[in-house]
Amino acid sequence: KRYISSAKTYFIDNGIITSITPDCSSGQLFENLVISEVEKRRRIGQIDADELFYHESVGGREIDLIVEERKQITVIEVKSSKSVSGRDLRNIREFEIDKGKRKLRRWIVYQGSEHYMEDGISIIPFNRFFRGSWN
Repeated sequence: KRYISSAKTYFIDNGIITSITPDCSSGQLFENLVISEVEKRRRIGQIDADELFYHESVGGREIDLIVEERKQITVIEVKSSKSVSGRDLRNIREFEIDKGKRKLRRWIVYQGSEHYMEDGISIIPFNRFFRGSWN
C-alpha cells in the first residue's frame, strides 16, 4: 500500500512560494519549511530514505509527512500553532501502517516551546526539531 495518491509540491525556499502565490497562509508556509528541512537532510544523507510521502485517507484525514527508512518509519504532523490540543493528535494517533520489524515514531512539529510526549507522540518545537541526530 502506497501513501501517496497524487503529488504534492514543496519548495526549498519559502520566498519562492510567496512570489508565486502571495496569499499562502502561515500554516502552509510553516508546513513547507518543515518538509523542506527534512528533504535537505535526506539529500545530504542524514536521513536514510529514498523519498518522502504523505497520506490522505478516503475520509480526507491527512498525515503531512511519512519518512520510511529501513529501521524505522517516522510519521510527522506539522502544526503552525503555539500549542497542541487533543484534536491535533487525532490523525496521527489513528494512523496505522504495516511497519514489519521497523520502529514507528509519531511526531508533531509545532511553533511552541515545550518538548513533551502525549499518548506516545513526541510533541517537538520547531526550534528544537533538528538539534542533534535524526535518529
